[in-house]
Amino acid sequence: MLIRILLAMLVTGTQISAEGLSIVGPTEGDVGQPVRLLVQGLPKLDTTKPVGEGLKWLDAISIRCSAPARLDERGPSFQPQASGLEPHLSKRVGLGLSPLAWQLELEFKPFAPGAYVVIVDSNHPPFDLAIHRVEIRGPPDPVNPVHPVKNQFIPNTTGVDQFSVLILEEQQSRGDLSAGHRDVILATDDESVRSWLDKNTEAGPDGSRGFRILDQDTDLVRDAKRWQQLSSLAPESPSLPYLVAVHGACAFVGPLPSDRAKTLQVLEAVKGVRRDK
Repeated sequence: MLIRILLAMLVTGTQISAEGLSIVGPTEGDVGQPVRLLVQGLPKLDTTKPVGEGLKWLDAISIRCSAPARLDERGPSFQPQASGLEPHLSKRVGLGLSPLAWQLELEFKPFAPGAYVVIVDSNHPPFDLAIHRVEIRGPPDPVNPVHPVKNQFIPNTTGVDQFSVLILEEQQSRGDLSAGHRDVILATDDESVRSWLDKNTEAGPDGSRGFRILDQDTDLVRDAKRWQQLSSLAPESPSLPYLVAVHGACAFVGPLPSDRAKTLQVLEAVKGVRRDK
C-alpha cells in the first residue's frame, strides 16, 4: 500500500493522504523562504481529559522531510537524507475551531532547489499516512569559468560543526568588483551581509567571530583550525570573490552571489539546515 501511494505521488506531483490525515499547504516555493504546512485529520479535543493526556497521540506520529538529491563536485551523487542534510522541521500544536480538533503546524526552510517531500505517519490504528510534495525554485547556478563546477550544497567534510562563513577575495582588485560584490564585502549598515554574519554565525572557543573575509593569499597556517578547514573546500584557483559556508552536515561552495539579497538567501539556507547532535 505504501509503495503504491509513493508511486502515485511521484507521478502526479501532488499531495496524497490516507483517509483521516491530510497535509494542507503550498506545493511550490523558493530557496531560503519558509514553507508552512498544516496537518489535519488529527484527534478531536476531549474536554473530559487533561491536556497532557489528550496529546498522547503525538507519541504515535512520525514526521519526516526528505530533501532533493544533489551532485557532489567530485562526481558521484548522494542523497541528502542519507547524509543528514534534511531541513529542520519546526512543529507547533494548535486547535482547529470547526471542528474542535487538534492541528499540527509544520515549517521548514529549503536550502536547495528541487523536490521536498513531507511524510506524516500515524503508528496508531487506523495507521493513517499523509504525503505532501513541495517543488522549490532556485536561481540558476553560475558556473566558475576556471573550475566549471556549479554552486551547490555538498556534504560538509571539514569537521567544522558550527555555522561558519569564509569569503575569499583579491583585496588589491576591490576597485574592479561589481557594485553588488562591493556591497556584500564592504557594507556595514544594519542590513548588510557583515551585520547579518555578526549576528548569526557562531563564535569559536576563543570568542572569535564566526566569519572571515580574507585575501585569497592569506597564510592560514597559524590561524584557527576552522579557517584552514573551510579554505580546503575552495578550489586551488577559485573565481573570486568566493563563498564557503558550513553548518552541521551541509556546506555551500561557489562564487559569491552577485548582490546582498542573493548572498543572504544562500546564508539563510545554510543556517537553516538541521544539525544533529
